[in-house]
Amino acid sequence: MLIFVAMAGFGVAAVLNLLSWLPIDASGLTPIWVADLVLIFIVWLPAILSLNAILRSYAPVTRRRWGFSASWGSSGLWNVPWRQLLEPIPVWLWTLGVLLVAYVFIAFFAGFAQLPYGPPEIDGGKYFFDNHGFLTPTDLAGYLQGMRVTMRMFTGHTMLFLGLGTLFLKARGRLRTLAPPGSA
Repeated sequence: MLIFVAMAGFGVAAVLNLLSWLPIDASGLTPIWVADLVLIFIVWLPAILSLNAILRSYAPVTRRRWGFSASWGSSGLWNVPWRQLLEPIPVWLWTLGVLLVAYVFIAFFAGFAQLPYGPPEIDGGKYFFDNHGFLTPTDLAGYLQGMRVTMRMFTGHTMLFLGLGTLFLKARGRLRTLAPPGSA
């Protein structure tokens, strides 16, 4: 069920990211992309925790002062059948994933270059860019451009984390079918 939520959230983020390139008023879409951003935590935390629980059967746990960590030594996470785990992922999906990571990285830092005066906001019917409390006036076109850039920056990260969450949830299902070492 959670994998479908992750895929739907990824799709919403992808559509919103595509819309951010169009000259539209994206200010009404803010609640949607913020809710989609919150969805990262709803998907990511269970995906990581459940995958970690399965990986513990492959890697012995060593106690540390602040909790546990999996050992990366000769009997650690190297025992996880990574090749079998990642084998079903087609080459086109790997390529798409690498391109997505590159796109998110470039779009995020380009967004900072496009918003040198901070995020856009409206105060008393006037449009500003808020640079740590210093308000730089702008017009409606500048405000809308700033909203689109902000949406692009956030939905890119949402696509990245929900895409990884989907792969982790898929890997969790794959790991359950593979026998851990020492069992048989």
